[in-house]
Amino acid sequence: MDTVTHALFGAAISDCGFRKRLGPLATPFSLVAAASPDMDVLAYFVSSQAAWTNHRGYTHAFLTLAIAGPVLGGLGRLLSRRPGTWFAWTVLAWLCLFSHTLLDLATSWGTMPYLPFSNARVSWDILPIIDVFMSAVPLSSFVVNRMLRWEWTEHFLNPLAFPVVHEYPRRRRIADIAGRTAVALVVAYFAVGWLQNRQTVRIAREELAEVGFRPVETRALPIMFTFIAYEVIARDASGEIRKANYSSWAPKRMEFAKFPAPKSDLFDLAMNTPEGRLFSWYSQGMVGALPPIPDGDDWRFILVDRRFAVPSDPGQPRFVMKFAFDSSKRVVAADAVMAGFQDVDIGDEISALWRLTRYGDVRERR
Repeated sequence: MDTVTHALFGAAISDCGFRKRLGPLATPFSLVAAASPDMDVLAYFVSSQAAWTNHRGYTHAFLTLAIAGPVLGGLGRLLSRRPGTWFAWTVLAWLCLFSHTLLDLATSWGTMPYLPFSNARVSWDILPIIDVFMSAVPLSSFVVNRMLRWEWTEHFLNPLAFPVVHEYPRRRRIADIAGRTAVALVVAYFAVGWLQNRQTVRIAREELAEVGFRPVETRALPIMFTFIAYEVIARDASGEIRKANYSSWAPKRMEFAKFPAPKSDLFDLAMNTPEGRLFSWYSQGMVGALPPIPDGDDWRFILVDRRFAVPSDPGQPRFVMKFAFDSSKRVVAADAVMAGFQDVDIGDEISALWRLTRYGDVRERR
């Protein structure tokens, strides 16, 4: 989930009633606490491999958040100067921190909540990383709360924190209700997304069984903006992968693209390198490969993450690991690449996503 949505959901939590006990500082405190686990995005400035290894890692782990809660609670108590509120600040910090990890677990990217005991990447595939509803609800709550709590002070107008002389009881109650409603709507949306995902996976398994494909893993990955449109991906024991697009709004029989299991000595060599093992872990086992490319006496070879592609082409990967082999087939270079959007027509892809969502097919409608 994007960092802004995390922060806004934290503000909605604080507006459920914590402001009454802790004061106006609860809102900026929650904004920062709910967004803080994403500090690990700094790894993107190091390298793609560093980002894959560290993003959604220790700062998202349950143990780290459990320890960070009391620390942030003490900071909130210190800044607010309200005696006897350390535990309330700690509870607010825990709710904001754990909501961040839970929302990230709901996406398909992969989050490591069990560090340092396990680096398993967990994905619930309930929501896309950017979801219109998930962003709009806490944003609406934030705007409503700021408008209801907005008041003139002797010095200046400040809707967020200080200084606030008092809050009107009736307006405060309505603001609290708005915050609670936002949290309730997000929880309900979460539940509906989970049910929708389970149904899509069940339909995919039934259709694959009809054609004799027996997957060991089947996932329905929500595409950007809503859980209505999915990339369905399935892998069998041999490593063959099949992918299809699906819309729960306009359900149609899935047309699966076939990606045979990679079988070559270069694939085996690449997968036995530290970079290959990293890529397999990052892609959660959904690894494919492009045909080897001769380069004089040398070879170039590319591993691809089959999970994510553009809506119009399930075979166009967004995350790859590039290898260079010499004439003796020894690895001389390996580089992780996160494909940008310079090779993608954004307008065409948004149109394809709309056609998939509305009509169940990315192809042009005549």
